[in-house]
Amino acid sequence: MKGVVFIKFDEAQIVMESENEIISLEDISKRPDLSEVIKNLYCPDEKCDAKLTYNRRSVGAYLSKHKSYVHSSECQLYSEELKRQNDMTEYNELPGRVSDFGIKRRKRALSQMLRDLLSPPEKSESKPKKKKATPKKITDDSTVQKISTKVVYDSNGDVIKKDDERKVREPTFYKILPYQITSLDSWKNLATIALIKKVVVSETERPYAEIEGTFEGQDVLFVMPEAFFQNNLREINIEQLQGYLKDLKGYVEENPKNLYINTLCQSKGIDKNNLILYIPEPDFIGFSTSSNTNFSSLTNVAIAISTRKI
Repeated sequence: MKGVVFIKFDEAQIVMESENEIISLEDISKRPDLSEVIKNLYCPDEKCDAKLTYNRRSVGAYLSKHKSYVHSSECQLYSEELKRQNDMTEYNELPGRVSDFGIKRRKRALSQMLRDLLSPPEKSESKPKKKKATPKKITDDSTVQKISTKVVYDSNGDVIKKDDERKVREPTFYKILPYQITSLDSWKNLATIALIKKVVVSETERPYAEIEGTFEGQDVLFVMPEAFFQNNLREINIEQLQGYLKDLKGYVEENPKNLYINTLCQSKGIDKNNLILYIPEPDFIGFSTSSNTNFSSLTNVAIAISTRKI
């Protein structure tokens, strides 16, 4: 059986009624009409009409050929599709949580993304690099299989640790800005940021809280359901969590437009006019001020508020 090389693209040809031009992967993600643009992307080779797929990943999106299309025989990438590779990792899926290190790493990446958006770094001049497609290794009858564990996020599961015999791939969280979220992101693990506008903390017996946020014109509601208060690795009790959120509520009321939430979360069905995301664990939340002070957890920001450090 012959394998097919999987090619990643860093640009595409966009074919729409209003435009027909080459667009970079970076510029695609910035488009306000992202949901429409990604339906109309094709191979950048002018001799080819193979459609491309916009794939989201935790470290950023990438472009690949749509599985229902093939490159034209005149396309420079046609021959690449026929190449074979000699190894691949096979993943066994298990339900589980994100490790403490994994959560911190993802929140640091969100803080850095926000910092770059609020204070864009100066671009240094550099020589243009020659673009090339990156083949992804696949399998055929002669390949060597490597077995690893892929963790599917489950807030009721345990943290699955790697050992000498087993490698572990932690749950994927797609880093994305609120206005970039589309129906393609329904029922996904996401990592995003927003300026906090309002905090609501339930006073009823069943704990519940909401954080209203916005970013670049897109409003988003972060919901902290009952499970958020009852199932956390640090065993912070419900009253403490409610107290921290009330401190946050008071701070936002007195200091609007100053505090951002950086959080891992989950989506259900996506409605851009009523964008709701769910935060299943307290440790998923981090915060950043508009002046670039970062707080790695709800506990830390509550302490800073109570001691008037911010």
